[in-house]
Parts: sequence; structure tokens; C-alpha cells
Amino acid sequence: MKWARFDGNRVIETTEIDPVGRFHSSIVWEPVPADVTANSTREGGAWSIVRIDQSEDETLAFLRQSVAGLSDDPDAQSRLDAYKIELENFELAIQARNKARIQALIEALNGA
Repeated sequence: MKWARFDGNRVIETTEIDPVGRFHSSIVWEPVPADVTANSTREGGAWSIVRIDQSEDETLAFLRQSVAGLSDDPDAQSRLDAYKIELENFELAIQARNKARIQALIEALNGA
């Protein structure tokens, strides 16, 4: 489960550790979908998820965590489907790049 603090409809902070008793009682935390990040916004029930520039490993972790965390959230089905497609394409691109690197190394070794 993930929680967030808001400034209006904009998320200002998230935590994956239950905030009850960890913060002053005046700070209001709400449960949010797994893919919500700081600066994401909520209009009614619709989310606009902000994704900052991330390393390859961070992107993979975000996508995998989002797929796992949203799998039981019926309100997030369209985001879940999009993350699944993005994750599959991202993993395929990494595999293709790694295959090309390995092939280049093999060719360099055979030419040496």
C-alpha cells in the first residue's frame, strides 16, 4: 500500500510505510495507487502520473512495481495495461541492445 500527502490535487510526498503514528496528526495522508509519485495530480478519480528522468534500472523498477501494485486496482486498468506494454517494449529493447553488444564483442574477439 502507498500513501500520499496532497497540496490541493498535487501530490507533495509519498510513502510506502504506513504513516499512522509517524507524523503529526495534522498531516493528512491518503491511500493512493502504487504508481503515484510526487507532483502527480488527481482530478476527480483520474490520475496524471508524473515520471521524472530515471536510469534504466529505476525505470524497470518503476514499471515492475507499478504493474504489481496496480494489478488488483480496477480503477487503474488503463494505466496497468499501458505499463505492461511499456515494460515489455523496454525489456525487448534492453535485450536487443545487449544482444548487439555481445555480437560486437564476439566479432571483435574473432577479428583479433
